[in-house]
Amino acid sequence: MSKPENPAAVMATSERLGHAVSHPAWHGYDEIPGEILNDPATIFLNLSGGWQQVPDHIRRAGINAVEEGYLKIQPVPEFNRAVADKFRIDFSIEVDPASQVIPCNGAGDGLLAVLSVLLDPGDEVITFDPGYTLSYLIPAYLGATVRTIPLKGDEAWSADAGVLEEYLDRLLTPRTRAFILVNPDNPTGHVFRRELLTLLGRRLRQHGVVVVEDQVYEKVVYPPQRFVSMAGLPDMRDHTVCISSFAKSYLCAGMKTGYITGPAELIVALRHYYMLSSFIPNTMALRAGVDILRGPQDFLDGWIADWDEMRQKTTAALNSIPGVSCNLPEAGTYCLADVSRLGSGAQVARLLMEDARVLVTPGNYYGPSGDRYIRVCYGRTKPDKVEQGIKRIIDTLKALKPGA
Repeated sequence: MSKPENPAAVMATSERLGHAVSHPAWHGYDEIPGEILNDPATIFLNLSGGWQQVPDHIRRAGINAVEEGYLKIQPVPEFNRAVADKFRIDFSIEVDPASQVIPCNGAGDGLLAVLSVLLDPGDEVITFDPGYTLSYLIPAYLGATVRTIPLKGDEAWSADAGVLEEYLDRLLTPRTRAFILVNPDNPTGHVFRRELLTLLGRRLRQHGVVVVEDQVYEKVVYPPQRFVSMAGLPDMRDHTVCISSFAKSYLCAGMKTGYITGPAELIVALRHYYMLSSFIPNTMALRAGVDILRGPQDFLDGWIADWDEMRQKTTAALNSIPGVSCNLPEAGTYCLADVSRLGSGAQVARLLMEDARVLVTPGNYYGPSGDRYIRVCYGRTKPDKVEQGIKRIIDTLKALKPGA
């Protein structure tokens, strides 16, 4: 970031922050006019999450934490044990709660923490494209270079084994330190298959590359697909760091609490990192997290059925627009629509914002190939509002003439 001519007049910020802010994936939420953000008629289809009310036992978990006196900074070892139990039950992975688990302030904070202790300026990371915004922004902030492997978006989002091998041959270098794997994927909604993960893990393990797996949508997967954690594949536990939170599966984003599992030496490094910042996340949220992880999980079936209905309706509606194509996502509460025959993703998103009062996310937030797309979230806003927003999108975009 350039330094001001008059240092006394303007506070200068670091160049590394400038690297992140200037990156194409930077979220330009500050570019949305206030009159649109504050307009009651504006429909927000740019944010993921859910509209459902969380179950009573989850709400009660927070109240119990306060009543039990979790109001000061203190270790909450039962949280680590609950995470370890979850990994054993859900993935058949044995995790030592004392040495291989550490809480974090949500998944985004966890990704920043992990990459901060792994990367030096000049290092390289690899991720899929389109890919999660922070997979680009955090390495840029830390002075690392991001290399990308394209996902196929023709008939369904997928990663081809032959293409994967070809790109790994080209991209893996002595400076490659990490592969950022968002699984299930955001923004495509793709669920990576066991066979491809096995191939990817074997190649990365051979090169000493750490897999950093963001799995916050692990429970928001539509049948018949199933989530497979990289850490559960043969010989990958010691080469994989898993990050998750309570934001997506439990609709508790405001808890700002999550967890990281990984090799013991990395957890030690992360303890040192957190000594420089928060030391420990909100202890009330950690205590509540124990009850959430150990409490009933069957409510998720109803939520997924709700989201599945909106997934089907939204994808079909977008595909009805001349010049738009949209694959049916396999996970998450969003879909990525190709609008390139109508304009760039940024142009279409701006048109929808200004003319239809519907906010969607421009695809260029999601990497080099994202400019073709807009991301439309069908899961956070109530269904009637989603359907109203989709109708506005159809009415606005059908007036355009698709290009070749």
